[in-house]
Amino acid sequence: MITFGSTIASMWTKTLTKIKTKILAAVYIILLSAFSLYFWYNTKTSFVVVFGSFVVLFLPGLFTSYIFFPETHDFKSQLMETDDSGPKKLDWVERLILSVFLSLAVVTVGLLALRIMNIVLTAQLVYITVLAETIILAFLAYAKRREVK
Repeated sequence: MITFGSTIASMWTKTLTKIKTKILAAVYIILLSAFSLYFWYNTKTSFVVVFGSFVVLFLPGLFTSYIFFPETHDFKSQLMETDDSGPKKLDWVERLILSVFLSLAVVTVGLLALRIMNIVLTAQLVYITVLAETIILAFLAYAKRREVK
């Protein structure tokens, strides 16, 4: 006999498989781009483009997501949980997507603040600003995580 819970579990399993496939495709595209950049530019430039994109587009948002949602769960535990007390927990797919968008927001706000103060943006200043934002957010995420546990 098929129950409602088993139907939902099978639906989540199919969704998870589709999401894993899409993430693997995205990783493949990133690696292919890095490989292409290696032949188009020299090694140092391709390294800077790939890992610089990771640092700017992912890390600040990842730490910000850990500040607001310090705990992570997987899909199966979400299906089993019925208790809604406490802060919301994100699964890894939600955290990944939220990290990209939060990174865009955090980096943009930081650079906009510098621009409002009439500071001319140079490559070195952008690097220092993103690095400082990432370090501050990492410290705050660590402090929040220690507070929750």
